[in-house]
Amino acid sequence: MKNPTIQQVVFWQWLNQSHNACVNFANRNATKPTPIPVILTGYASAVTSAVSISAGLSLLLKRAQSLKPFARNLLQRLLPLPAVIYFDFKIVSSQKKFHNKNS
Repeated sequence: MKNPTIQQVVFWQWLNQSHNACVNFANRNATKPTPIPVILTGYASAVTSAVSISAGLSLLLKRAQSLKPFARNLLQRLLPLPAVIYFDFKIVSSQKKFHNKNS
Protein backbone atom coordinates (compact mmCIF):
# COMPACT_ATOMS: atom_id res chain seq x y z
CA MET A 1 0.00 0.00 0.00
CA LYS A 2 1.30 3.41 -0.94
CA ASN A 3 2.02 5.88 1.87
CA PRO A 4 -0.63 8.59 2.17
CA THR A 5 0.04 12.15 1.08
CA ILE A 6 -0.02 15.01 3.58
CA GLN A 7 -3.40 16.10 2.18
CA GLN A 8 -4.81 12.62 2.78
CA VAL A 9 -3.41 12.55 6.32
CA VAL A 10 -4.97 15.94 7.08
CA PHE A 11 -8.35 14.96 5.61
CA TRP A 12 -8.60 11.62 7.41
CA GLN A 13 -7.40 13.08 10.71
CA TRP A 14 -9.96 15.88 10.45
CA LEU A 15 -12.74 13.39 9.64
CA ASN A 16 -11.73 11.05 12.45
CA GLN A 17 -11.39 13.84 14.99
CA SER A 18 -14.73 15.34 13.97
CA HIS A 19 -16.37 11.96 14.48
CA ASN A 20 -14.70 11.65 17.90
CA ALA A 21 -15.91 15.14 18.81
CA CYS A 22 -19.49 14.14 17.95
CA VAL A 23 -19.20 11.01 20.10
CA ASN A 24 -17.75 13.03 23.01
CA PHE A 25 -20.50 15.63 22.61
CA ALA A 26 -23.18 12.94 22.71
CA ASN A 27 -21.60 11.40 25.82
CA ARG A 28 -21.10 14.67 27.70
CA ASN A 29 -22.65 15.52 31.04
CA ALA A 30 -25.76 17.34 29.84
CA THR A 31 -27.15 18.25 33.25
CA LYS A 32 -25.82 21.78 32.71
CA PRO A 33 -25.81 23.35 29.26
CA THR A 34 -22.42 23.99 27.69
CA PRO A 35 -22.18 27.24 25.72
CA ILE A 36 -21.53 26.81 21.99
CA PRO A 37 -18.32 28.93 22.08
CA VAL A 38 -16.83 26.55 24.67
CA ILE A 39 -17.66 23.55 22.49
CA LEU A 40 -16.32 25.18 19.32
CA THR A 41 -13.12 26.37 21.01
CA GLY A 42 -12.42 22.90 22.36
CA TYR A 43 -13.16 21.31 18.99
CA ALA A 44 -11.02 23.78 17.03
CA SER A 45 -8.01 23.53 19.33
CA ALA A 46 -8.19 19.75 19.55
CA VAL A 47 -8.59 19.21 15.79
CA THR A 48 -5.84 21.72 14.98
CA SER A 49 -3.49 20.03 17.43
CA ALA A 50 -4.27 16.51 16.22
CA VAL A 51 -3.91 17.41 12.52
CA SER A 52 -0.66 19.28 13.23
CA ILE A 53 0.79 16.34 15.16
CA SER A 54 -0.18 13.85 12.47
CA ALA A 55 1.04 15.98 9.55
CA GLY A 56 4.27 16.86 11.38
CA LEU A 57 5.04 13.24 12.19
CA SER A 58 4.28 12.29 8.57
CA LEU A 59 6.78 14.85 7.32
CA LEU A 60 9.40 13.68 9.80
CA LEU A 61 8.88 10.08 8.74
CA LYS A 62 9.25 10.96 5.06
CA ARG A 63 12.58 12.66 5.81
CA ALA A 64 13.93 9.74 7.86
CA GLN A 65 15.81 8.01 5.06
CA SER A 66 17.81 5.76 7.37
CA LEU A 67 14.78 3.65 8.34
CA LYS A 68 14.37 0.21 6.84
CA PRO A 69 11.20 -0.29 4.75
CA PHE A 70 9.60 -2.53 7.39
CA ALA A 71 10.15 0.02 10.16
CA ARG A 72 8.93 2.85 7.93
CA ASN A 73 5.71 0.98 7.05
CA LEU A 74 5.08 0.06 10.68
CA LEU A 75 5.57 3.63 11.86
CA GLN A 76 3.38 4.93 9.03
CA ARG A 77 0.53 2.71 10.21
CA LEU A 78 0.94 3.76 13.85
CA LEU A 79 1.28 7.45 13.03
CA PRO A 80 -2.36 8.49 13.72
CA LEU A 81 -2.25 7.08 17.24
CA PRO A 82 -0.48 9.99 19.00
CA ALA A 83 -2.79 12.49 17.30
CA VAL A 84 -5.93 10.61 18.35
CA ILE A 85 -4.70 10.23 21.92
CA TYR A 86 -3.83 13.92 22.16
CA PHE A 87 -7.19 14.92 20.64
CA ASP A 88 -9.12 12.82 23.15
CA PHE A 89 -7.11 14.26 26.02
CA LYS A 90 -7.59 17.82 24.76
CA ILE A 91 -11.36 17.66 24.14
CA VAL A 92 -12.19 15.75 27.34
CA SER A 93 -10.02 18.01 29.50
CA SER A 94 -11.66 21.06 27.90
CA GLN A 95 -15.11 19.76 28.75
CA LYS A 96 -14.10 18.72 32.27
CA LYS A 97 -12.47 22.11 32.89
CA PHE A 98 -15.70 23.89 31.94
CA HIS A 99 -17.91 21.63 34.07
CA ASN A 100 -15.59 21.80 37.09
CA LYS A 101 -15.38 25.58 36.79
CA ASN A 102 -19.17 25.91 36.76
CA SER A 103 -19.97 23.34 39.45
